[in-house]
Amino acid sequence: GCPVCGVLAVRRHSRRRQRLRDVPTGGPVELMWVKRRWFCDEQRCSRRTFSEVTEQVPAFARSTARLAQALVDAIVVSGRAASEVAC
Repeated sequence: GCPVCGVLAVRRHSRRRQRLRDVPTGGPVELMWVKRRWFCDEQRCSRRTFSEVTEQVPAFARSTARLAQALVDAIVVSGRAASEVAC
């Protein structure tokens, strides 16, 4: 549904690809998500279009929440600098 008014969308506006980094499994992992953009048909809503989001992939994200948490855990457990863990 629309993030502003909550009305469920029925008309698709367009699609776009979003590249995401995820937790490495034997090497770097890159996901490609084809997100749909929707029209909000509620006349009183200020938002005309919106795209799909999830808890694991918030709006405008470049990496999954799972990867972000894995990096934080690695830094806390190892006690190393963030720049060392990210490489």
